[in-house]
Amino acid sequence: MRVVALDVGSTSVRAVAYDESGAAEPGDAHLVYDDLDADRLVDACRAVLAHVGEGDELAISCFWHSLLPVDERDRPLTPVLTWRDLAGSEPPGLDPDAYHGRTGCFLHPAYWPAKIGRLAAEGVRAARLLSFPDYLLLRLAGEARTSISTASGTGLFDPNALDWDDETLAALGVARTQLAPLSDEPVAAVHPALGDGACSNLGAGCTTSERAAVTVGTSAAVRVLDGRTQLEPRPGLFLYRL
Repeated sequence: MRVVALDVGSTSVRAVAYDESGAAEPGDAHLVYDDLDADRLVDACRAVLAHVGEGDELAISCFWHSLLPVDERDRPLTPVLTWRDLAGSEPPGLDPDAYHGRTGCFLHPAYWPAKIGRLAAEGVRAARLLSFPDYLLLRLAGEARTSISTASGTGLFDPNALDWDDETLAALGVARTQLAPLSDEPVAAVHPALGDGACSNLGAGCTTSERAAVTVGTSAAVRVLDGRTQLEPRPGLFLYRL
C-alpha cells in the first residue's frame, strides 16, 4: 500500500508519499503559486503529484471556505474565491445569531453567503457552486463531491445535522442541485479533501479536547477537536467538522 498525501495551502501545494507503515518516503514535492485561476492551480497539484508518483490511494487536505462558480460544462466563471476575498457584504434575511447556531459560521465575507450575494449582484449566473477541492476532485477523478469537512466551512452547512442548511439555502436562492453531492467516499481511489485546519490538528497529535493546536500561516487560528457528535456553537467561535 502506497498512500500519496496532497496538501493545497493558501500559497503553495505539497505532496509526499507514505508506505503502509506510515513512514514518509524521500522525494517530497513543493510548489509555490500566486495565481487563483482554478485550472492553473489544478495543474500545480498535478505537477507535485507527478513528482511524487502514483499511489494506491490519494488523500487531500485543502484550504477551507473557497468558492468557485462554474457553468453548465463545469467551467470556472471566476478565479477561486478564497477566505481572503472579503468584497461581499452580509446578506439580508438571515438572523446572525440563529445562523451561527445552525451553521457554526458567521455572516462574514469569508463564507459563502456573502460571496454568493456578491456574484449575483455582479451578474454571475452559476450552474453549480463548488469549493476548489470539489473542482480538484472533478479534474483528477472525473466527479465532483464535497466532504463533510469541506462543506462545514462553507457557511451553508449544519454540522450537527450533517446536511445543507435549508433556511440558509432558501435565503440565498440556492438549490441543492447547484451544490456538489455530500460524500466522504473516494472516487477512483482519490478521497474528497478535508479542511486543512482540522488536518493540522491530527498531524500535531491534538485529537482530544484537552489539547489545542495553534497554526500560524497565511492566517492564524487555535483549534480544538472534540469527539462528541452533537455540539452547540459557542458565541464567538466557529464550529466545523473534521
